[in-house]
Amino acid sequence: PYLDAIEFDVREVADATIALRAGDYQLASIPLSKVETIKNEGFEIAFQGGTGWDFISFNNRNPRPPFDNVKVREAVMWAVDRAEFNTIMNGSYGTPGNQPVGAGNFFFDEELAANDPHNVADLAKAKQMLADEGVNPADYTLYMVSTVGSRSGPLMSQVLRNLGFGVDVREYDDLGYQRALSEYDWDIFPGGSGARNDIFLRYVRLMSDGPNPGLWGGIQDPELDALINKAISTADLDESRSFYLQAWKRVMDNYYTFGISQKPSAYAISPKVHDMTIGFNTSAHRVDGGLAFAWMDQQ
Repeated sequence: PYLDAIEFDVREVADATIALRAGDYQLASIPLSKVETIKNEGFEIAFQGGTGWDFISFNNRNPRPPFDNVKVREAVMWAVDRAEFNTIMNGSYGTPGNQPVGAGNFFFDEELAANDPHNVADLAKAKQMLADEGVNPADYTLYMVSTVGSRSGPLMSQVLRNLGFGVDVREYDDLGYQRALSEYDWDIFPGGSGARNDIFLRYVRLMSDGPNPGLWGGIQDPELDALINKAISTADLDESRSFYLQAWKRVMDNYYTFGISQKPSAYAISPKVHDMTIGFNTSAHRVDGGLAFAWMDQQ
């Protein structure tokens, strides 16, 4: 490496552009809403090669009324405007989407995206479905887990209130929200997850015995498990893709979690830093670039 030392700041910083301007950071991930501003100040902007995704999950491990009814979960999702969510959360950098990967990825399905009836929100239909299921939203106060600074949390809270539900929003830091999710004493969670190099890392967390499954409500579905196991057991890539898509279709049909959008992660790089490249995901240690090739002006 060309650098004498590298210091990592692992504290949670909602907006690193302040520290970048002050010279405290030479490289940092930044909110998409800050990209244009910091770019105009001379910082280089780089995006990850992969995309993260935004989603809304229900508590599937220990569902409480009214979300123990799949038709009620469906009704709520009719009130979600993907395009509006995406614009507010990601600006022009995101893309509305109903899958855990985006267009251009081998495991993405154009037909599944184009034919999703939820591509157009319908609040009236949502309210009618709730009435048909005998649900009076005013009878429920929903516990929503959220993260500090979440852009999707307030949006989802407003959707639920527009339907007539009471909403108890509890915001946590990174460790706090994961701990809260793992206790399965909640109803709904609007969240996100970053880029993954292997498609299996998206799907394994949807499995009954998957690692850290709380973000997707701790799904317990043997048929879903079987499809994912088939996807990883075949050496035929097309066959694997088919099983993965069948698995995702099952997730969609049961409204375990609901895809909102795909978004890139942005990084600002100081003008003093040269030849620093960002990879597919957050890793800065790569044989083809990253910190190994980066160098920095001394003055």
